Amino acid sequence: MKRQKFIVSIVVVLVGIQAFCQNSIGTLPNLKENVLSIHSNVQERANKIFDSLVKIRRDFHRYPRIV
Repeated sequence: MKRQKFIVSIVVVLVGIQAFCQNSIGTLPNLKENVLSIHSNVQERANKIFDSLVKIRRDFHRYPRIV
């Protein structure tokens, strides 16, 4: 009886691991798309503020006593 419970618990754990692995593998392409989307959003925002940041940096170098 104890042996059967042990075997059933092992089978339940293995089925859980298998289900988790299948879900993880299924979400990998979505994860890659999300990372690429985040990267492109950050790049776009950086391009938008680049000129103003360069202007601020030039002001810091031009007028160092104000800083």
